[in-house]
Amino acid sequence: MDEDETGYITMKPMTHDRWSVLILALNVATNIFQDLSDGMAAGSMIAAQHANQKIYDRKFNEITREQ
Repeated sequence: MDEDETGYITMKPMTHDRWSVLILALNVATNIFQDLSDGMAAGSMIAAQHANQKIYDRKFNEITREQ
């Protein structure tokens, strides 16, 4: 190309094909499963803390009743 010639880039709109739609769907599914996993991890942590608190309360009640 000489200095006085100009090159143009033309943009051609593309339609979605089945692979791009599949990738988008997999991305959405991954995000949903990640959110469910985070929620289940938080729920199991809450359940474990609750169980430990119940054990602590039961032992506390045993100690205070004996006196």
